[in-house]
Amino acid sequence: MDKVSFDFEAEEFVMDTDAGEIREQIPGLRMRKGEILSAAGIIQIDLTDIRGLLEDLLSGEIDQEEFLAKTEEMISDSLKSEFHNSLN
Repeated sequence: MDKVSFDFEAEEFVMDTDAGEIREQIPGLRMRKGEILSAAGIIQIDLTDIRGLLEDLLSGEIDQEEFLAKTEEMISDSLKSEFHNSLN
């Protein structure tokens, strides 16, 4: 069974296989985190703006319908942005 680990902070790649372990230092790995996660099908979404919307909802500044519409738009924009980056 294979297991792959990326330590982006230490810029280290580790792969455990039935044949043993492969451990490599990869300079610049930290800078490729988004690219690697995207290739694995993992999408990171900044929830900072959504948290602000949630605070607006809880304080009564916006209603649930507006919260859901704006949240959907933010997530959609983020996904489109990630898709665009994967084409580069």
